[in-house]
Amino acid sequence: MNLTIEKSKESDIDNIMPLFDAARTTMAKLGIDQWQDGYPFKEDIQGDIQAGESYVVKYGSDIIATFMLMERKEPTYANIYDGSWLTPTENRYATIHRITVSPEFRKSKAHTGGKSVSAFIMDYVKQYVKNKNLTGGIKIDTHEGNIPMRKMLEKNGFKYCGIIYLKSGSKRVAYQYCGE
Repeated sequence: MNLTIEKSKESDIDNIMPLFDAARTTMAKLGIDQWQDGYPFKEDIQGDIQAGESYVVKYGSDIIATFMLMERKEPTYANIYDGSWLTPTENRYATIHRITVSPEFRKSKAHTGGKSVSAFIMDYVKQYVKNKNLTGGIKIDTHEGNIPMRKMLEKNGFKYCGIIYLKSGSKRVAYQYCGE
């Protein structure tokens, strides 16, 4: 059985939300305060689905991962501190948010031809960016203490670019991928 990626549907929400619950539990155990306030909320995912920006990764009919992929500019990326983006700000880019993988599949490579599920997602998004000719590549941010996420990004060719701040004022580390 192979993995597939498809756009999320409203009927997927009840299978998506437990993935975020598991991620919050993992992050709490690692001492990371990211998502500990309940975010992302069901309403966030519903909005992503309505905008056509929510995706699920399926193993057969089971949802094992989810992420949000958007092409519109991310307002919190307008200002970057202690660094810079790899491409000019006006270049079109994709942004990944709200990515999480089921704990049972985080380290498994048996279902993806030797790659992690996260690498499978990143390959999908890299191809998406290439097909859309988004010269700004892919941008993503995470909590500075989220070492597993940071290692995954670096392993998948993302370069650390600097610090951004969310609307809430929370500090995040920013990464960008512009090709190998």
